[in-house]
Order: sequence, then C-alpha cells, then structure tokens
Amino acid sequence: MKLIASTMCALTLAACSGNNSDDPNGSGNAREFQLRIENIAPWKLLKVSSQSTYVGTMIQGNLNPGQAYEVRFTAGPGHYLTFASSLIESNDLFFAPGDAAGIPLYVNGQRALGNITSAVRLWDAGTELNQELGVGDATCVNQPTRDYGAPDPDSRVRLLTQTDIGGWPIPEVSSMIRVTLTAGASADAFVLRIENVSTTTTLQNSVGTSGVIVSPVAWAISRLPNAFFDPGSAVRPNGFSTLAEAGLADPLTQALRYDRGIATSLGRGVFAVHRETGPLFYLDNADYGMGLEALAEDGDEQGLLANLKNDGRDGAVAGAFDTPVGATGATAAAPGQAFEFRFKAKLGDKLALATSFTASNDWFFGSSPEGIPLFLGDLPRWEDITPDIHLYDLGTEADEELDVGLDTGSQQTAPNTGRPDGKAVAREVTMDRYSTPVNQHVKVTLTPVDKL
Repeated sequence: MKLIASTMCALTLAACSGNNSDDPNGSGNAREFQLRIENIAPWKLLKVSSQSTYVGTMIQGNLNPGQAYEVRFTAGPGHYLTFASSLIESNDLFFAPGDAAGIPLYVNGQRALGNITSAVRLWDAGTELNQELGVGDATCVNQPTRDYGAPDPDSRVRLLTQTDIGGWPIPEVSSMIRVTLTAGASADAFVLRIENVSTTTTLQNSVGTSGVIVSPVAWAISRLPNAFFDPGSAVRPNGFSTLAEAGLADPLTQALRYDRGIATSLGRGVFAVHRETGPLFYLDNADYGMGLEALAEDGDEQGLLANLKNDGRDGAVAGAFDTPVGATGATAAAPGQAFEFRFKAKLGDKLALATSFTASNDWFFGSSPEGIPLFLGDLPRWEDITPDIHLYDLGTEADEELDVGLDTGSQQTAPNTGRPDGKAVAREVTMDRYSTPVNQHVKVTLTPVDKL
C-alpha cells in the first residue's frame, strides 16, 4: 500500500520510522498495526426485473401482434441496459441487444433516446436443436412440457447467423418487434417500449403464414457487461434457459435478485490515531468545515488530511489511504480491491477513519465519533473490526437515488455540486433508509504487525 509519504513522515506518528520519539505521546511502548479495508460488495447489477403486463391493461402474458410492454426505470451515465425476450415460435431463440454488454443509456452525458430496434438481434441460446419455427413439436408454442426437445450439438450462446430453418426464412427482427427508448418524467428516467409489430404474413412456414408471439421480457441495468449470459459459452445456471425455451422471465430475474445492489467504490480516505472524542465529526452536529465534506461528497481527502495534521488536539496524528493494493496510483477502491496502511499507537489510543460511499451524495463509512479501541486491556486487538464501522450521512448534500442521481459522487460532473440537505447534521444511515448492512460492503481487519 502506498501512503502519502510526505504527509506521513511529517507527522509525529511513527509510520515512517521505528524511533520511540515518534510515539505520539512520547512513551516507548507504541505498537504498530496494519489495517486492511476491503471492498467486498458482491453485486453485479444495479437493477433487475421482468415485465409481462401489456401497455394500458392489467392483463399479463405473451405479446401478440399489436401489443406492447413498457418498462420504466431510472439510470445514470455509465449504465447499460440489457433485456431478453424469447421468440415463442422457436425452440430457444431470443431477442436481446446485439452487443452483450448492453445498450449505453447516455452518450456524451445525454440520454440516448429513440428507436433502438437496429441494436437488437436474434440470439440462439444453444440449449435445444432448432426446428421449423411455429411447427416443430419442441418449439415453445407446441412443446408438451418444459425442457422437451433434443439438445443442440452447439451449446454456445451465439448470435443467430442463419437466415432460414429447414428452408423456411427467419423473419427480420424489425418485422417482429420495435424497441424504443423515450424520456421518463425526470432527467434520469427512461421508458423502454417493446412492441410486437408482426402481421399475419411475417412468419412463413410449412403450414402457412402468421404473426409471431413474444415472451415477457427480463431486463437489467448495470455497469458491467454480460448481465444475463456470456456469448460463446453455455448458458449460465441462472434460469436463462427457461426464458429462452419456455418464455418465462421470472425464474431468471428471481435467480439474479442476489446480484442486485449498490456496488459502490470506497473513496480515498483518512485516518487519525486519537484520544479525544470526535476528531472527524459529532452526531447530530453540523460538519466541522475541516474537509470531511469534500471527502464524503467527492472522495477528496486532501483538505481533511491537512486540517487534521495541523489540528494539534491531544497528540492526535493523521494519515491517508489513497491507493488500493496492487494499483499504480491514487484512486477509489472498486469491489474486489482493498486499502492497506500501517500506523503506531499506544495503550489508550483509538482509531478514527472515513472513506466515502461514492455512489451517494454525502455518505461515508467510518468509525463512531468515540473511535475504535486499538487495545483490549493491555493487548493489541487482532481481529475483524467491521462491527466498529458504520455508515453515516454527513448532512451536507440532499440525498438522491444511489448511483443514479446526477449529483451523487459516481455521477456528478464537477465536485461540490448538489442541493443542500434540509437536515444539515451528521447522522447514521438507518436501515429504513438503506437496508444493506455495512458488512456486505466492507471488511475491515486490524492486525498487530509483529504478529504477521
């Protein structure tokens, strides 16, 4: 872990020297610790759901010609939309964006709206051997039971490149569905409309001509590619084969519900070894104006670090953690990354720390105002101290939808933007405001260095 070396060496804390004179309170019994802050957020999708209700009605089911689904959602720059809906006349063919990464919802900071049918392709799930559309006994429209049909010798999920099955043409996507994105009621809102535009002559097969039927749609919003499947690989065991073969979207979206969450990065942070209460903040009090606002809102630790360094309270000393393990420069820690740093402390010292919840306006993970005890009796603590970490709202900026609001840390175009908070005091983020426990976001481990 690369610390801000010039800062740390300038402090009285023995982070750069083993000399006893570097003990913050002048004693010779300082112990060295290592702290590891891991971002363990497991989520891959911001949102995932399904839609089976026809526009303008409460009737649910497959889309017949002339019917449409509408999906309403919010999203921000950097988010991608993916969706999938099966062609009921097939064995396992489905509609989805031609780029498995999904459809970017913003281009140059503006919502990407309009007719996006040209970005949609017909895919083959690779789970069943293809038969004549609308005629084969194992096609979804005709099969007597689920999972009825011979396996596909090519088990890869792949774009459908063939133009016919058994000599009968496969209709063009644009002759079967029209897909549009329009603006919703707010600046970050969208309406996805999937309309069955087929006619009585769209599908030609050995028994005549007809329209097509489109299944309910599964959809997701994500920053990561391949939300539902991996092109060139077999289907995942996530219910996608049931969507492709049987036209049922709910098994997929139910299986993915545990992948849904706010996978926030952890911003560059600050720590202090202290004895007095409240070196960073007090609950139910306004921000000190020492720089915690910039850390919580923008992930900028420099002002707070400088002010803590010059604060001079009770021998308190401070440092920063700014570069994830293995990274080459200062940056936030994404899921799967971790910060590590070392410091010295003596009996009676406590640790304060703060790192931003970057998907928010002004939330941060941190220690309580009282601080984290570093010793149990005379012994240095050596354990998972995640229970000592809490999620706080600094009260400097009004809350918006996490990772979506245009003034959240992950979306803002400039620092220090956003409306003032109507309740301008620091407080803990309670479960009724955000139900995900801290220990699903971070793991914090304290280890005496001489025990490594």
